[in-house]
Amino acid sequence: MALSKKHSWLLIIGLLLPLTVFPRDNAKADVGLPPAHPGSSLSPGEYNTNVQMVSEEVEIFIEEDTLEASVSAVFYMRNHGTENEEIEVWFPLGERKNYAKKDRIIQVADFQAWVEDNKKEITIEKSDEWNLVWAHWAVNFPAETPIAIRVSYVLSPSLVTAPSGFGRFDYILETGAGWQGVIEQAVITIQTPYPLGELDNLLDFGNAFYANPSGYSLNHSEITWVFTDLEPTEKDNINFSLLRPKAWHGIYDSYKMVEINPDDWEAHENLAHGLSTLRSAQEVAEFHGFSETSNDFDSITQLAGDSWGKVLDLSPPDAIRYISALSYYRMFPQVIEPYQLQNYFNKAIELFPEDEDIRFYYEIAISEGKIAEGAASISPTPPPPTSTILPEDIAESDTDPNFPNGTPSVPFSLILGGGFISTAVVLIIIAIKRGENQTGRIIEHKSKD
Repeated sequence: MALSKKHSWLLIIGLLLPLTVFPRDNAKADVGLPPAHPGSSLSPGEYNTNVQMVSEEVEIFIEEDTLEASVSAVFYMRNHGTENEEIEVWFPLGERKNYAKKDRIIQVADFQAWVEDNKKEITIEKSDEWNLVWAHWAVNFPAETPIAIRVSYVLSPSLVTAPSGFGRFDYILETGAGWQGVIEQAVITIQTPYPLGELDNLLDFGNAFYANPSGYSLNHSEITWVFTDLEPTEKDNINFSLLRPKAWHGIYDSYKMVEINPDDWEAHENLAHGLSTLRSAQEVAEFHGFSETSNDFDSITQLAGDSWGKVLDLSPPDAIRYISALSYYRMFPQVIEPYQLQNYFNKAIELFPEDEDIRFYYEIAISEGKIAEGAASISPTPPPPTSTILPEDIAESDTDPNFPNGTPSVPFSLILGGGFISTAVVLIIIAIKRGENQTGRIIEHKSKD
């Protein structure tokens, strides 16, 4: 089957999308500054110091409308040496990524820094060896004196899986490993725009977030990590992936509406779209290693398929709705009975015979063997019998006089549902009667001769 230019381009874009939307990091190692995503712990760079990062407190607030993160971090430092130290403190602001063979700098916005209550002038510097962008500023650490350093900035997701999908945020703790000793306590809190466990509790599947490493605590819309005596390494780095708030509310609200009114086809349509988005986003999240555990994709797929069926059964005929449902069923035929799939395709062709998209999905489904071309609607069970199954050419003298109509009526279900033995018995009886009838005709013919 030849595809139109329109659909050829759709397939090409679908093949190229994973190559352009999800770039891989390409950072090189160098002495001194460790690799980092935008927004991380402070680093002393190459400086060997007596200054300890005693503790750090990080608050990350995810904005509902923009999916950006407003970050505020306080680092409590102490110089354990006997002399003052002047150190150039480094903080990662961005990184260079390659999109479609073009370098782009992904950078935090509105970065500000304070030492105690004094706002600092900062220097922005690129590091070609690291492919990163850093801010740095000088800090004086008096001997045996605690110092608080505070930073704030706005951070966009480092990776977005798909439109309305998951946005990933990273907080890299290992950049704080260059200070003396251990970090006695590090508390990282992420405030999200919706209750994190609510969707999972409602549907019994469908995580709306992924978080690593393990050991965090959940409190409604907050997720918190608490580390003690930490010598941070790569395994301690935090990554957090959140379903876009608009997608989350779309699933939650439509599911609640369906519970109230199961015949609300618009709520079913919104739920089907939302669950389809969630399923796709989860698959991509798994592919990119957002989570180490598998998800129950089958349950999400089935529930979305059920809702698409409600949409087609309850809503006024609409080509766009049929296209959405049929494209979903073509991808996931396991969520629907074969006769239902055939019926929906037949109905779509009957209602919209000139629609190119419906015809496209129809022909694709035929080529994939999911439906048959021009087949009549198939019902889930055979229709009830309206007459006997005995041949019409059986003579009236061959019928059994003990039955009111002269011929015993054999239900169709006896043949299909009564098992192989019942079917064989019926066929033998028919064969015998046909034989008897044929013998009678032969005798009659010889007597005439």
